[in-house]
Amino acid sequence: MAAKHHVIRSISLPSRSHPTTLRVEEELNRLQTSSSCDSTLDSICKSLCGLDELYECVDDLLQMASTQQLLSQHQQKKCMDESLDGSLMRLLDICGITRDAISTIKEHVRDLQSALRR
Repeated sequence: MAAKHHVIRSISLPSRSHPTTLRVEEELNRLQTSSSCDSTLDSICKSLCGLDELYECVDDLLQMASTQQLLSQHQQKKCMDESLDGSLMRLLDICGITRDAISTIKEHVRDLQSALRR
């Protein structure tokens, strides 16, 4: 009997982060290590420059096409969820109105049956 070979593929995220994401992480690490109790003018200036660099890195990350696509998908999902919530609320309102109408009809039918028996 011959041995069968099976190819197994893994669907996983890329093993390496995007360079822009790595830059953001590096800037965050620099800011964390440089933030100390030292409040000299030089350290404050370095921290402000680090914040400026971090801001630019985050801005670059947000301008990437893949990030824009993810944000767009999230906004579409949010819009869809809000629309579904509104539809569900209207459906529940309609069910409540229908229940009240059926209850009123039942009362009228009982009244009619009672009047016909007399």
